[in-house]
This record gives sequence, structure tokens and C-alpha cells, in this order.
Amino acid sequence: MYDASHIRLREASLTYSLTEKMLEKTPFGNISFSLSGQNLYVKAVNIPDAFNIDPEALSVGTGNGQGLEFQTGPTSKRYSFGIKATF
Repeated sequence: MYDASHIRLREASLTYSLTEKMLEKTPFGNISFSLSGQNLYVKAVNIPDAFNIDPEALSVGTGNGQGLEFQTGPTSKRYSFGIKATF
């Protein structure tokens, strides 16, 4: 039995907007670029690294499985890139 204390970087995002001076000779009012990611880092502090377990994920689904662990892997990392333009 292990303590389920953990450290998690659930979501991070970075957005950059072009300045008005950069856009003055274009038909755009604003252009911004964004990068974001979810589930970027998970470290189960008191669980050995060899187990690679995500303490928030239940492999038994819904029901009365709290406290049982069946080697549920970490939630997948997701990355996204976006462009937003206004006229």
C-alpha cells in the first residue's frame, strides 16, 4: 500500500499576440498564437518509479473500486497549437 500524494502539472499555456505596428499594413485587427499542453508532468512521490502509476486514474471505472490499483498508467499528454485572427 502506497500513499497517493503526487505532484502534477495539469495544464500550461503560452500566448503571443502580434503588436499593432506589426499589423498596420495587413487586413487583420489582431493575430495571436498559442501553445498549450495538458498532463505535462506527474510524479507520484511515495510510489516507486518502476510502477508508473497515476494516482488519479482508476482502472476499475466507476463503482466501489477506491483504493484498488491495477497498474493504471498515467493519463496521456496532450499538446495543441492555435492561431486566432480577427479582421
